[in-house]
Amino acid sequence: MANKKGNNYIIDEENGIAKIELNRWKDDNVYAIIDLDDLDRVRNYPYTWFAQYRKELDDYYVRCTNYANIKAGISSVVFLHQFIMNAEGQDVDHINNNTLDKLLDKLDIVLNIKDSVKYNVNINLLIDRLIIELGGQYEGSRC
Repeated sequence: MANKKGNNYIIDEENGIAKIELNRWKDDNVYAIIDLDDLDRVRNYPYTWFAQYRKELDDYYVRCTNYANIKAGISSVVFLHQFIMNAEGQDVDHINNNTLDKLLDKLDIVLNIKDSVKYNVNINLLIDRLIIELGGQYEGSRC
C-alpha cells in the first residue's frame, strides 16, 4: 500500500464543497475545491495530492504521483480534474479558467483541448506576449 502523508480537508456542508489543502514546497499552501459528492473518492485515493505550479499558465495543476508499479520502475501522474471526471488520458477543460476549481459544473471533457475557443484565445494571448517580447518581430499564423 502507499506511503501516504495525506491532505487536510475543510468541509463546507452549507455550500456542498470541500477544500483540499495542497502543500507547496518552499511556498504557502494553496487550496483546491471539490464537490462534497467527490470527497470520499478523492480522500481515499492512496496518494497525496499537491499543487504543481505551471509558469506558462501562472496557475496550478492539482496532481499526485501513482507509485502502484514502482517496483517495475513505472510511476504515473494523476491529475485531479481527470480523476474527478473519470477521464484519465482525456482533455478536461476548466470552464472558468480556475485550475484549482474542481467542481463538476466547472469541468468539461473536450475531444481536443486545442479545439476549444478558450484554448485558442489563450494561445493568441501567449503569441501576443511573445511578439511584444521579441520587439514586434513575428511572422507566423495565429489560431
